[in-house]
Amino acid sequence: MHKLAIVVPIYNHAESFARFLPKLLALEHTIILSDDGSAEKEKLKEIAEKSGLIYVRSQTNLGKGAAFILAAKRASELGFTHIFQIDADGQHSLENFGEFLEASKSSPQKIINSAPVYKNAPASRYFGRKITNFWVRLEVPKAQISDAMCGFRIYPLAQVLRISNRLKFMRMGFDIEIIVRLARAGCEIENLPVNVDYPQGGVSNFRMVADNLKISLLHAILCTEGILNFLKEKIWKRR
Repeated sequence: MHKLAIVVPIYNHAESFARFLPKLLALEHTIILSDDGSAEKEKLKEIAEKSGLIYVRSQTNLGKGAAFILAAKRASELGFTHIFQIDADGQHSLENFGEFLEASKSSPQKIINSAPVYKNAPASRYFGRKITNFWVRLEVPKAQISDAMCGFRIYPLAQVLRISNRLKFMRMGFDIEIIVRLARAGCEIENLPVNVDYPQGGVSNFRMVADNLKISLLHAILCTEGILNFLKEKIWKRR
C-alpha cells in the first residue's frame, strides 16, 4: 500500500504561504501544516481550517526538523505510509510533483530526493550547497545524493520514524542529517530534477553566521562518525 500525505513545516510567513496554498491544494492530497511555534499561530490555524488542512503545532520554536517529525508522527497515526516534504515558501515547482509520486509508487522503499535546477538562486546559497554536497559525498560515499539541502522529498514514513530519535540537528542542518542517516541505515535514494525559483522579496529564516557554523559542526560530526565506522569495519574484517 502507498498512501501519501504532504508535510509542510512552517515558521511564521503566513501571507506567503497563503499565496502558495492554492497550488498545494490543486495536488489533491492530504496536507499536514506543521507550525514550528510561530508568532502567527492564529493566522496559520485559520488558513488551515478554511482550507481543510491538518494543523499541528509545537508550543515553542524548535526548528524545521522538529516540525517535520511532529507531522511525520501525525501522518503515521492517520495511516499514511509516505510523506512528501515541501517547503512553505513555494520555491520548488509543483510541476514535478507527479513524477516524484510515480517514482515513489514504483519504488516505495526509496527516498525520492531532489536534484535542484536553479532559476535565480543567490550566489551564497548556490556555493553553500556545493560545499555541503562535497562533504556529504565523503560522509556516505556509496549513496547517490545529488543534493542534501533541498526540502522537496518523498520519504518512506516507517524508515523516518525508525531513525528519528538519532536526529540532533533540528534547524537548518536537518535536511542534511536526515538523508545522511537514512542512507547509512540502508535506505536507497533516487534523485529527480526539480525547478527552483527563489521568490522575489522572500524572507528566509536562515541565519548566515549561526546556521553555517552549526552546519559545519554537523559535517564534522558526520565525517568523524564515518571515519570511525570505516575503521571498525576494517578491524572487524581482520578478526
